[in-house]
Amino acid sequence: MKMHAFDLGRRLFRAASASSVPTPSFSTPSILASSALVSCLLLAAPAWSQEAEAEGEASTSAGLDASAAASTDEAPLETTTASDEGDTPEEAPAEEEEASTQAEAMADAQQTPAEQEAGEKPDAETPKPPPLALEILPPSAYPSTPLPGIRGGSLSFVLAGMQWPYMPSYGKDYPRLRIGFSGSSWIDANMRMVRPGRSTFPDVLDLRMQGRLTFRVSPVYNFDKDWFAASRIEFIAITEQQHEEGKYVDVDEAWVRVGRWNRFDATIGRTQGFEVYHFGMGMDINTQEREGARASVGSNVQQAYALTELWDRGINNGAVALHWYLPQWLRLELLGRMGIAGAGNDAGVRPAAILDFGIVKVKGGYENRVQWTATPSQDQRKIESQGFAGSVNLVIDPWVELGGGVAHRITDAYDTDGAVDNFGSSDTTTYGGFINARPYFKNWMVGFGYHSTDWHNFNVQAGATGQPDRQTHIQTFGALQYQLWDVFFIKYVLAYSEVQNRPRSDGVNDTGFTDKQISHRLRFMLLF
Repeated sequence: MKMHAFDLGRRLFRAASASSVPTPSFSTPSILASSALVSCLLLAAPAWSQEAEAEGEASTSAGLDASAAASTDEAPLETTTASDEGDTPEEAPAEEEEASTQAEAMADAQQTPAEQEAGEKPDAETPKPPPLALEILPPSAYPSTPLPGIRGGSLSFVLAGMQWPYMPSYGKDYPRLRIGFSGSSWIDANMRMVRPGRSTFPDVLDLRMQGRLTFRVSPVYNFDKDWFAASRIEFIAITEQQHEEGKYVDVDEAWVRVGRWNRFDATIGRTQGFEVYHFGMGMDINTQEREGARASVGSNVQQAYALTELWDRGINNGAVALHWYLPQWLRLELLGRMGIAGAGNDAGVRPAAILDFGIVKVKGGYENRVQWTATPSQDQRKIESQGFAGSVNLVIDPWVELGGGVAHRITDAYDTDGAVDNFGSSDTTTYGGFINARPYFKNWMVGFGYHSTDWHNFNVQAGATGQPDRQTHIQTFGALQYQLWDVFFIKYVLAYSEVQNRPRSDGVNDTGFTDKQISHRLRFMLLF
């Protein structure tokens, strides 16, 4: 039982009174001395009460009873125990211990109520930092079922279309929060030679050193029943520091995601869509061979179309993508993208599907994109593009992977008055295929690819022939790759590009011209 400081002081006062002369004197000095003694005892009582509480209820009761007995027997005021009844008490250590205890009690008495309450909390209620798992993404974070492609092949690098990174909880005894680090770095040494079809344009020899180095941070919170919430930031460093618009970015991926592992998720932010049409070991994105035979700066070269109007991350837009991954051989995506395009708006929708049976992979998709001005009541310019694509890929592990596909796009353009723009309206068709094979040596890979793009607008020639502007862009390549230590790749690509230009001609005998390009590219790439 906790004794109030006033009660303890009263008992001690009685004990002190009992230890004096049996016939007390009521003279003025005695009254003053007694008053001083009472004041000291009352001031010290709270500290003694704290000390008594620290020693325990039983010890406090025993001490008080002993004090009461001493007052009855007219003995000096002191606390005795069974061991103190002998003739050799150890008074010095007791005094030191009493002083120390009193000092601690005084310090405790100065604590605020909040500090005292926090000190009385058990360890389980004391705030602690949450457990955290920092890690380089393990191999299990990269989906491998069904098998995406052969080791070192270009299909094995396609992660768009997978629930990646795959980072479920390690178990109940492990942290819910996992933060994975990963990245890739590639440096290309390029040389391209262009021979224009027009004599008015000179030959071109272009030497460039290109590179993109990425660092990804992927935090994932795991919850019960395979629910999770994730995010990703992919920072970019570019070797060519061209800061003009459209040439310089510092982030590739920037999104948040919520869903259930191996079932479904929703991704919001800066992200890519499912890949439908695959090019192979050559024509890598952000390379000159992907761009093709451009005879001069600003010349118009139609790029291969691979359901790519809404596939890649734009500069000033974001996406909302809903994914479904059940059963294991089926993957569905419904992607919507919106943002700013030039001086206007940009929006579109892109559903895609993948049937993945391991050896055979069938991919298909459709997209519709609309770009219009921010003031349609005054400026009715608009471009609407819609397209579809499909492909079939075969994976025969560990020796060969190959595939082919076709894509078609229809573009309708309108001028400021809302009338059809025949020059800006066009049709584009791309088709082609690739093959990657591993020879007898494990770490070597060879690849070949061919892709052709046919484009024409509706700026029809006046006269009997009625021919519009046309362009055919043929791109082909051969690649040789060596894989070192499973994470470092050295790849050489020899590519050829040919752009056949056939502009419309009103009464002029112009059969067109052809620009040709040969390029060499040596890539060094590190994955982690």
